[in-house]
Amino acid sequence: MALKLFEPKSSETFEASSNTVRGERILSHEPLMRSVVQRFFDSHADQDDAMQDAAIAMIQAEHKFEGRSEFYTWVYRVTCNACLIRLRAARRRARREQACASLDSERLARQDGILESMIRQESVRIVTKAIDTLPRDYREILTLRAVHELSVADCAERLGLSKDAVRARCTRARRRLGEKLAIVDA
Repeated sequence: MALKLFEPKSSETFEASSNTVRGERILSHEPLMRSVVQRFFDSHADQDDAMQDAAIAMIQAEHKFEGRSEFYTWVYRVTCNACLIRLRAARRRARREQACASLDSERLARQDGILESMIRQESVRIVTKAIDTLPRDYREILTLRAVHELSVADCAERLGLSKDAVRARCTRARRRLGEKLAIVDA
């Protein structure tokens, strides 16, 4: 894309005409500017934006050109600076977006943790309520095996039953609990 600068109408002041002359002087160095921005950016859109930033910076600061170096050297430096400013801004924007994404993911993780905790508490409440409706023998065996995590032998000793009786009672208690939970689920 070729740079297009302000073209004054005949009724405008001398200052506007002066701007055009300065703009044409800058435009005469467009190939140099283009080669500089191509080293910084791969995207044509980014190149065009950097070219425009550089041209604006040059028009605004041309009065600061002291003539201690060639004009093309100054054009090269201003173009490089415009590219560097654009790159820094992009980096800052990326860091800001990354920080926001990080905060969002932390917030979501906290919310997920809270949600999981609430689901776990609700599940425990439902299972506890279902266990409370079971006959006393089934409640005892489920409490010893699932809550206190006792072995079959320890349960048999505590309840005064054989190991086979503990296994059978535990199986029947789990089956009955499953039926109760299926009713709650439906």
